[in-house]
Amino acid sequence: MTQRNGKQVVIVTGAAQGIGRVISKAFVRSGWRVAAADVQKDKVEDVARQLQADGEVRPVVLDVCDNESVRSGLEEIENAFGRVDALINNAALFTQLERRPLVDIPVAEWKRVLDVNLTGPFLMTRAVVDPMRRAGGGSIVNIVTVGIYHGSNRLAHYNASKAGLIGLTRTAARELGPFGIRVNAIAPGATATESVLAVSSPERLAERASQRCLARVQTPEDLVGPLLFLASEASGFVTGQLINVDGGEFFN
Repeated sequence: MTQRNGKQVVIVTGAAQGIGRVISKAFVRSGWRVAAADVQKDKVEDVARQLQADGEVRPVVLDVCDNESVRSGLEEIENAFGRVDALINNAALFTQLERRPLVDIPVAEWKRVLDVNLTGPFLMTRAVVDPMRRAGGGSIVNIVTVGIYHGSNRLAHYNASKAGLIGLTRTAARELGPFGIRVNAIAPGATATESVLAVSSPERLAERASQRCLARVQTPEDLVGPLLFLASEASGFVTGQLINVDGGEFFN
C-alpha cells in the first residue's frame, strides 16, 4: 500500500446539495481537506460556510461539462491545498429529468444528460491525473446507479449515461493503475435526498425499500462508509470494481 505524506485532499462534485453535501460533510469530519465543487455558486459557498467549523473546506465554482472551467477549478484547488488525493464524481442530472419513453426524449436533452453525467466525469478524471501523480497516487470514485440492472422505466438517457460511466471506470482503472491511481464505482439504490423526496411519493420509496434485503429507505448517509473506504488507502488494492450500495436490492 502506497503511503502519502500530508493531510489528504478530496474533490466532491455536485457538492451543493443532496448526496454531495452529505459526502462533503463526512469527509471533513473524517479529517480530509475538501474541495466542494458545484456549478451553483451561492449554494456551494453556503455549504462550505456550514462545514468550515469542522475542518478545511473550499468552495469551488466549477462546471464539469466545460473543459476550461474544469482546468481552472483544478488549478484553484491545487494552489489552495497543494495536492489532490481523491475525486468523487457525484454531479449528475437525475431528478430534473422528466420520465418519458425513449422515443419521446428530445435529442438535446439526451445530449445534455450524457454531457453532465458522462463527459463531466471524463473531464474531471483527466484533470486529476497529473495532480494525483504528483501526490504519489490517488483514488477516483464514480457514482452510478442500480438502474443499470433493471433499466429504470422511461429514463433511457440517465441509465445510458451511468452504464457508460462504468465503462469509463474500468478503462481508467486499467490505464491509471501504473501511476498508483485507483478507479472504482458505487451503485446506490433510490436514495432519499431532498430532490428525490420532492418528486417521489413516500409510497414509491417504501415499495423500493420492501424489495431490499435490508428493508428500509436508503439515505445519503448510507454511501458514506463505502466512499470513505474507497477513497482511502484502506482500499489500496481495490480498483476497477463496481460495488452496489443498495441494501441488497440487487446482487452483483
